[in-house]
Amino acid sequence: MSVRAENEAQETPQQALGAAAARNLATTTKSAPQMQEITSRWLLKALPWVSVQGGTYRVNRRLSYSVGDGRVTFVQTGSQVSVIPDELRELPPLRDFEDAEALRELAGRCEQRVYPAGTVITTAGESADAVHLLAHGRIARLGTGSYGDETSLGLIGDGSYFGEQALLSDDAVWESTARAETECTVLVLTRADVLNLAERAPALAEHLRRAALVPEQRTNKYGEAAIDLAAGHSRERQEHELVNNRDFGLLANAAYDQRLQPHDEVPSPDDMDELLSRRRGSKLFLAHPRAIAAFGRECNRRGLVPESIDVGGHRVPTWRGVPIYPCNKIPVRDDRTTSIICMRTGEEEQGVVGLHQPGIPDELEASLSCRFMGIDEQAIISYLVTAYYSAAVLVPDALGVLENVQVSRWR
Repeated sequence: MSVRAENEAQETPQQALGAAAARNLATTTKSAPQMQEITSRWLLKALPWVSVQGGTYRVNRRLSYSVGDGRVTFVQTGSQVSVIPDELRELPPLRDFEDAEALRELAGRCEQRVYPAGTVITTAGESADAVHLLAHGRIARLGTGSYGDETSLGLIGDGSYFGEQALLSDDAVWESTARAETECTVLVLTRADVLNLAERAPALAEHLRRAALVPEQRTNKYGEAAIDLAAGHSRERQEHELVNNRDFGLLANAAYDQRLQPHDEVPSPDDMDELLSRRRGSKLFLAHPRAIAAFGRECNRRGLVPESIDVGGHRVPTWRGVPIYPCNKIPVRDDRTTSIICMRTGEEEQGVVGLHQPGIPDELEASLSCRFMGIDEQAIISYLVTAYYSAAVLVPDALGVLENVQVSRWR
């Protein structure tokens, strides 16, 4: 199982989201998987995250990173809109369906509708009989609060879809109310049209039959544990890429004049002070646990006792009031050297920020999607877990690195 970051660097005035490539997870219901190698991921918790709705982020005319959106794509000819047939496979009930002729016929059966702003398109609790593909516009998803009041469940935009469960079940109902926030162009594919075609296309009928089994399989405790395991590993890889990726990672993006060398090989209070002196408003240090231990030994040699603070129930050491978060994603090389990162964070402070795009299809957590990929003949369930993210250093002095520090003195 592996995750690979896919980001294409371009010298343009914009910085877009990096996309950690999808990871396939195959699991069986015979035994529950065990959670392993899951860390506290302090970087993901401490880094401010900025929602990038358009997929791009302006960063002082710096680099741009391309983004995969995972949404349905349409073709517009004047006022007429049609869905690209292969894009119907973005819908969970049609995922991995390979019959091109059947997909073309389904695309041709999609009815184009235009809803003025304020129109209630679907009402929660009513019978769902069609999938809606949003070609253009913005739709609000609304639910009912604990006191019967209307609550917002978020917004969806171009390329989104809802109501796909209607293609698999006569008993499907709308889980939320959908209301047009702007004028919306929507393509509607009814369950009746899909079933009508399935009567003449055995491959489609069989695919829908197998897809209808998915909800029952995904609710078993082992399937849920597998998804949690996949999400945990994806977040671990996300933090690793934010530190080490050669295009957008913190270690690669520190300016040369913000890179320091230790005075005496091992990390000392003097080195940490110099890191702090290079920037105003430092919010945090990141260091490998072995580097933190080495720094603690140097403090002991000088009779210094760094203070610690409570962060979410964890005691975290500090230096000059700045927390030192452990991060085992920072590499320790064969010569026992590593790096310590110091940064200022936040847009308002012109610091370091993380970039992500909430509201993606099949979202399990913010900017983390989990798609069911199928069940093989041995009842092994596969999921595709994808995380979308990047990082931006808004000004050079927001990030500093103490390089080539020894985690232990040579004997």
